[in-house]
Amino acid sequence: MGKFAIGLIALVFGLVIGGVSASMIVGGAAAGAGAGAGIMTGMCSTIQAAQNAGVMSAEDADRTIAQVASDLSDKDGASIEITGTAQECADFMAKYAS
Repeated sequence: MGKFAIGLIALVFGLVIGGVSASMIVGGAAAGAGAGAGIMTGMCSTIQAAQNAGVMSAEDADRTIAQVASDLSDKDGASIEITGTAQECADFMAKYAS
C-alpha cells in the first residue's frame, strides 16, 4: 500500500473517531442549537412569504412571533431564542441567506 492510501485510511479513521467522540460530548447542545435555528428559519420564512403575498401585516407578524415565543418558552428545558418582531425576522433571514 502506498503512503497516500495509508494516509487516506488514517484520515478517514480519525474523522470517524473524532466525529463519534465529538457527538457524544456536544450532541445535546448542538441538537438544541440546530432545532432553534430550524424553528427560526421555518417561522421567519413562512411569515415573510405571508407578508409578501399580502396575507399578513407587520403587526400580525409581530403578534404571531410573540405567540410562538410564548408557546415555546412554556416547554420544559426550552432554550430556543425567538426573534421579537417581523423586522428581526427579516434581519435573521438576511443573515443566513448570504
